[in-house]
Amino acid sequence: MKKLEVIPEGWPCTIEECRPGHFVYKDQLCFKTEYKSENDIEVFCESGESFCPRKVDVQPVSYHWVEE
Repeated sequence: MKKLEVIPEGWPCTIEECRPGHFVYKDQLCFKTEYKSENDIEVFCESGESFCPRKVDVQPVSYHWVEE
């Protein structure tokens, strides 16, 4: 069986400073794209809806599959 491990990478930062990809906010795994719409970054929460909080610190993460 495979298990997906999500690992903190780097230091907490603001959403604007965060690289595109997955990040953690509180207990949610979220995603930032490299695209902008109307001069605003595209960021999504775990349900796929737009991520609204903008002035918060987030934790970038990396991930990989582990065989058990």
